[in-house]
Amino acid sequence: MDTLKITKGKIVIYRLYDVASEIDLSLVESKANEGVRRLRLSRYPYMKALEFTDPPVSFVLPGFQKRIFNEDISVKVIAKAYDFGVLSLAFYLPVPQDTAFTHLERVAKDLDDDISIDKKAQEYIKHLMHNLGSAIIQPSFKKEFSEDYMVFMVEKLNSEMEAIKLLDE
Repeated sequence: MDTLKITKGKIVIYRLYDVASEIDLSLVESKANEGVRRLRLSRYPYMKALEFTDPPVSFVLPGFQKRIFNEDISVKVIAKAYDFGVLSLAFYLPVPQDTAFTHLERVAKDLDDDISIDKKAQEYIKHLMHNLGSAIIQPSFKKEFSEDYMVFMVEKLNSEMEAIKLLDE
C-alpha cells in the first residue's frame, strides 16, 4: 500500500453555524456583489430528500494559503446562507499529486487537531454577518450550535491493482 499514490483528490472541511433566527436570502442576494448563485438541489429525481422551499444562496469568498502536505496549499472557500438562520463554509484543499495514500491518516489527524481552521471559519462568519447586516434577522452567533466535518475525496489513484489490493485487505 506504500506505493499507492493519489493523483487527484481533495479535502473538504465544512463548518456550519447557527447565527440568527432567520436570514433574508433575497436581501443577501441584493447585498452581494458577485459570485452569488442560488443552489438548486432538486434537478435530479433521487434528490427529493434535499429539496428546499427556499434554496440557500452560495458565494465564493476570498481564499487563503494553508501549510499542509509540507507545502503551501491554496484553499478555496465557499459560503452558503440558509433561510433558517445558518451560515455554512466549505474549505476546499487540493491533495498534491502523488501523495502517498498512507499519508492521509496523518493529515486527517493534523487537520482535526488544527484550531486555526476553526479560528479562520469564525473570522469568515463574523465578516459575513457584518457584511450581510439587515439580512441577518435577530443575529446571535452561537458557537456552541455548530457542526464540523471533513471529507476526503480520492478521485484518481496511480495504480488500479494497488487500489484493488487495498479493498481486499
